[in-house]
Amino acid sequence: MAHETAEHPKGHMGIPMPNGKLAMWLFLVTEIMFFTGLIGTYLLLRGGQPSASYPWPTPHDVHLVEWIGAFNTFVLICSSLTVVLAHWSLHTGNVKKAVQYIGITLALGCVFLGVKAYEYNSKFQHMILPGRIPERLDNSYFGYKYVREVTAQLEHILKESAEEPSWKTTGEKLEEMRKSLKDLKPDADPKKAPEFEAQVAARKKEMIEVVEAARKKAASEGDTHLEAIAMCSALLTEIDTLNPKEVNERVLGTEHMKAKNPGESMKEKNSTYGDLPDRSKPASAELVKGILEVDPNMHLTYSIPFGNMWASCYFAMTGFHAIHVLGGLVIFALILVKYWRGTFGVQHENMVEVTGLYWHFVDIVWIFLFPLLYLI
Repeated sequence: MAHETAEHPKGHMGIPMPNGKLAMWLFLVTEIMFFTGLIGTYLLLRGGQPSASYPWPTPHDVHLVEWIGAFNTFVLICSSLTVVLAHWSLHTGNVKKAVQYIGITLALGCVFLGVKAYEYNSKFQHMILPGRIPERLDNSYFGYKYVREVTAQLEHILKESAEEPSWKTTGEKLEEMRKSLKDLKPDADPKKAPEFEAQVAARKKEMIEVVEAARKKAASEGDTHLEAIAMCSALLTEIDTLNPKEVNERVLGTEHMKAKNPGESMKEKNSTYGDLPDRSKPASAELVKGILEVDPNMHLTYSIPFGNMWASCYFAMTGFHAIHVLGGLVIFALILVKYWRGTFGVQHENMVEVTGLYWHFVDIVWIFLFPLLYLI
């Protein structure tokens, strides 16, 4: 009986790997399917919906900076290297060095999330948020809503600039003129309506002349911020006479757009904000310098075709990815806590290896997301 046992040793059923590592691989399979669904949906929307008239937003339209995304990609790649070095150091018995590499990985992950927070803040400041971006301004309800939103933003910008020394004198003068304009009351006699309209037009013309003089002075001095404030004041003065598309053009600008041949629609050429909703203007149309072309830091809402769809995809994909990054950082932080308590050692090599697998997956997902969101 003993001889039979020696010839046929008892075998071990199952995959030859630790249970924790097997569980992590199974978890990563489900994660692959999850992110494949997100990325696949994005690709379908990106490739199937946009057209020449209403193109997909460019990175500049939605305040994405390519080099920031590239920097974040480099940060995550470096963190993948440090977690591998941590695993190797623990494998060779150098616990202290392994903990140092884990600390560096944790720091790099925090840098990544800090950069994402900076980018998210930019989206919130410019209202690049799902459901908050005006798109088709030919709709009467959304067009009216867009004009009201821009009006409120212009009033806020001018209120904040009231104390700026370079604008204070002009701002006070324009404020007095605006109050004077509001004091004009139409007469009950319908026959005097043309006289009232003439008075209003004359007051507005005076205000535009004051603003234009300030704008030209700022432009000659190279003060783009002051020039943009003057343009905001001019737009606020005229906004009740403009339709939503005209307001959008004054915000974005069409100065860098021109037609190839007479009669053709205007085409984009080196325009930072070229995706205007109306491209049917004749070649003879007057080109408008936009406020955001003069000062991109002005917080003004503008039309972005497919902007709400883009924002939904962006926050869904980067948001879920950020949650996964945060999960990895929590594990790295727990490892550091165990080391400080004196309970972390070479016996935790498998734990570091499994965590490293998870972290590599997180990095690979971002390597896919970066070109999709920032470059295409």
